[in-house]
Amino acid sequence: MSNDPSPRRRAKARPYASATRTLAKEETRDALIAAALALFAEKGLDAPTIDEICSRAGFSRGAFYDHFGTRDALMVEAMKSRRRATFDGILEALGDSLSVPGLLELLGKLVAAGSFPPKAGVRSPEFLQACRRSQELRTAQFDLLDETRTQLAGVVRRDQQSGGVRPDVDPEALGALLILLEAGVELMADLGWRYDVRNVSNLVAQLVAAERKPIPPSAPLRKRPRRGGS
Repeated sequence: MSNDPSPRRRAKARPYASATRTLAKEETRDALIAAALALFAEKGLDAPTIDEICSRAGFSRGAFYDHFGTRDALMVEAMKSRRRATFDGILEALGDSLSVPGLLELLGKLVAAGSFPPKAGVRSPEFLQACRRSQELRTAQFDLLDETRTQLAGVVRRDQQSGGVRPDVDPEALGALLILLEAGVELMADLGWRYDVRNVSNLVAQLVAAERKPIPPSAPLRKRPRRGGS
């Protein structure tokens, strides 16, 4: 009989160990994205360094490279996070009343209240310059736009089935138009051009509505009294 000590039994893997590691990785990744978004809003897209982002998140450069590899890769994920959070927030705000008219009305209200575009965010010109500079960013933005258009087209189709939107409207085209309207609103807000966005939103809703309601006539302009007249 051998005098060698018996080999130790292999420890059973704890069922929660893998899930815990996965959660920790997701939390690290999310923290780096949140730090990047905060610094991009404060300093612009180009100024924050990888070291600054890691310091803000409380992690090392090693953690950064484990999750992203390059700065552009982090910018892509930050862009996706911001875009989806904004869109998901709008959907959540509408709830059961999600519809094309509801989306347009909410956009008008948010702009009128000064809540859109978000004050603490990357400005549109900076974002456009970054997309021109990086093919990776531009491709990711196209993918996000296609994803959003598909989601909006689904909303249009539901409205058509319920009789809220004209049946002859192309859902994909209207989805693209809604994206263009949102992007235009953001650009004009950044420029500081003053106009009644609620009227614009109401007009688009009126044009695509299955049952067109008559637009109430504008109140007649009052004539200014003549000076010295009776």
